[in-house]
Amino acid sequence: MGVGVVIRSHNGDFLAAHSQVHNQIMTPKIAESRAVRCAVALARDEGLDKIIIVSDCLSVIQRIKAPGRDRSLIGVVIEDIKILARLFSSVTFRHVSRLCNNSAHILARRVELLGSVYFRDSAPECIPEKLCIDVI
Repeated sequence: MGVGVVIRSHNGDFLAAHSQVHNQIMTPKIAESRAVRCAVALARDEGLDKIIIVSDCLSVIQRIKAPGRDRSLIGVVIEDIKILARLFSSVTFRHVSRLCNNSAHILARRVELLGSVYFRDSAPECIPEKLCIDVI
């Protein structure tokens, strides 16, 4: 499966993106939790301090927001996300519709062509027209 992460400024301007191949992922929930973990890690690597992470997978967002340890199949990834989130002065996890997360999904679907690649300052050709639609 592929993971796509797009980082935008508070104005919706493109800052960075990352597509990543994940082998042996069996369920969409695992893929979504890995995508959120990748987004948090990429924001940290970019030196961001205040972030909003969005996902169209409600159960992943609910698990991240829940107190205590998640003992599900994705619990280890959820715990890692919570640990990484402590590195920011402000972090919000928000559920959005799939239409509001379209650019990340397009990037994830293109992972077979792109492979694991990082984009900075200019969006990959497959998503620039979608960025304006995704404004939250």
